[in-house]
Amino acid sequence: TTYYDSPSLFRGLENVKAKGYATDEFSDDAVRFIEGSGDEPFFIYLAYSAVHIPLEDAAPEKYQRFDTGNPEVDNYYATLAAVDDGLGRILSELERTGELDNTLIFYLSDNGAVVDSPQPMNGPFRGNKGNFHHGGMHVPMVAHWPATLQPVKHDPRVASIDVLPTALAAAGIELPDNLDGTDLFPSIGKNVDSHEAIFWAGPEIMHWSEDNKELWRDYWEYVTERTDDAPSSPLKAGDASWAVQKGPWLLRHNEVTGLSELFDVSADPGERSEVSAAHPEVVESMRADYKAWAAGLAKPLVWSAEQYERLVK
Repeated sequence: TTYYDSPSLFRGLENVKAKGYATDEFSDDAVRFIEGSGDEPFFIYLAYSAVHIPLEDAAPEKYQRFDTGNPEVDNYYATLAAVDDGLGRILSELERTGELDNTLIFYLSDNGAVVDSPQPMNGPFRGNKGNFHHGGMHVPMVAHWPATLQPVKHDPRVASIDVLPTALAAAGIELPDNLDGTDLFPSIGKNVDSHEAIFWAGPEIMHWSEDNKELWRDYWEYVTERTDDAPSSPLKAGDASWAVQKGPWLLRHNEVTGLSELFDVSADPGERSEVSAAHPEVVESMRADYKAWAAGLAKPLVWSAEQYERLVK
């Protein structure tokens, strides 16, 4: 990730020369795309790199409007403000073209915060990016479509994999059978779950977690040129692990260590009390749910075949 004059931007397969602040370039391109769409329906997938390390280069002055007493935190918030302002410009363009009410917008992040993010990081949730704790995988999502959706807080469980089928359904496109997610429209506002259970499987990585604080301290020393010693982390490769959330329960399991952990996240959203010993029947039932789901996992394109075999055995 490079914020200024990035060498890694592409338009299609063509590497394009970047000029200026990447977040603003993404917003500019989205606005131009909307302007050029005319009366035709359009789809935009806008994946801002902000907020993400490296944050050593300050965001442009127009976003530097915070004064927490900590310059690092101020710049973190300024970097996020650039995203907020960019989204504001996109909404203004949709309003100008008369398409705001008729445009379905999803806004969500890809994962929880890393351990060196400013407070409140992941709020009450345990864990960080890369973990199968709520701090790593429980993120906010907003869906905005004034022509169809009334303002409502939707508490039941949804997942990012639901965005595609929901968007297809909104466009009147028949859903193929092989989608992992589900159309959310039948459940929004009705306080019912769209999923009986949600599953995660893969390498649970502690690289961004409390376990790796020394790495991030050394990283900061290196990128600010206080030392010439580049840091390295033994925690970049994670163990084959999986998790299931079903009803009030979250079950985590590490296939390498054999450790299982069960949490009642309805009563204990911060996952402070591990209760598997008190509910062995829940553990076994959810383990069976996982095994049935994992039997259909395709082989990964890039990842350890040995770890994959652990997850599906």
